[in-house]
Amino acid sequence: MGGGSSSGGGSSSVSDKDSDNKSDEKKESDKESTDKNEADKNESDKTESDKTENENKGTEEQVTTVTENEDGSTTTTTVETDREGKTVTTEVTENTDGSVTTTHVVAEKNGSLKSTSVSTDENGTTKTIKTEKVTAKGKSETTDFNVTTGNKVSLEKIESEKTKLTIPSSVATADGDSYKIVKIAKNAAKNNDTLESVTIGKNVTTIGASSFAGCDNLTEAVIGKNVSSIGKNTFNGDSNLSLITFNGTKITKIGKGAFDGISPDAIIRIKGTKKEVKRIKKLLKEAGLPSTVKIERI
Repeated sequence: MGGGSSSGGGSSSVSDKDSDNKSDEKKESDKESTDKNEADKNESDKTESDKTENENKGTEEQVTTVTENEDGSTTTTTVETDREGKTVTTEVTENTDGSVTTTHVVAEKNGSLKSTSVSTDENGTTKTIKTEKVTAKGKSETTDFNVTTGNKVSLEKIESEKTKLTIPSSVATADGDSYKIVKIAKNAAKNNDTLESVTIGKNVTTIGASSFAGCDNLTEAVIGKNVSSIGKNTFNGDSNLSLITFNGTKITKIGKGAFDGISPDAIIRIKGTKKEVKRIKKLLKEAGLPSTVKIERI
C-alpha cells in the first residue's frame, strides 16, 4: 500500500512538470507569433511607405508611339512625365541605311530645356552630336559637333542668344559618353551680334578661320591654354573687342587678319615667360595686329 502511494505521488509530480513545460512552450510560441506579426506589420508599413515615396517621385505617365516615316525610317518616341512636371522625351529614329539618331530632351516645369541628339552610322559609331539649351527666360543656345577621331569632336556651329559663351572642355551624351572638344571650325560663330564675351576651353587646340568674325558686340575673348593655331580673320571686324587673354603659350600659328578691325585701344594679355611673350608678340605682328594694340605679360 505504501509503495503504491509513493508511486502515485511521483506520477502526479511528473504530470505537473509536463503541464508547466507545455504552458511555457505555449507562452514562447505566442511570443514568437506576436513578434513575427509585429515584424510583418513593420515590413508591410515600410514597403507601403517606400511605395508611396517612389510613387511621389516617380513617373506619373509614360506614352510610347511608333511612327513609320515617308522615307522608310522608323521613329519610336517615349514621353515620360513625373509628378513635379518634368518631361523626358526620348526619340529614336532608325534609318534604312542602318544609321540611328537618338534625341533626349529634358523639359523642366519652369520652361528650361536641355536636349542632346546623337547620330550613329550603321556600325554604331557616333558621327555627330547636337546640343540645345533653353533657359527659363527663353534664351537658347544650339551647338553642332562632328566626331573627328575616337572621343574627340570639332565644334562646327554655334547659335546663341546668350551674351556670354563658354566653350567647355568636353560634351556629354545622355548615355554618359564624353567627347573632348578639340577644335572650333571655321565660321562657327560668325556674325553673332549677341555675344559679348567668349571663353575657349582647355582642350581646344585649333580655332578655325573667321570663327568669331563680325561679332559686333564682342568685347572680351579668352584663348584656352592649349590653343596652338588661330585661323585667318578669326576675330576680324570685331570693333568692340578690347580685351584678349592668352591663357597659355602653345600658340605657334596665327593667320593673317586674325585680329584686324578690333578696337584700336585693345589690350592683349599673355600668360607666360618674357621669352614666350616675345615670340607670340612677333606672331601677332606678322598676322597684321594693329600697332595701337597693347601687349602685356601676366
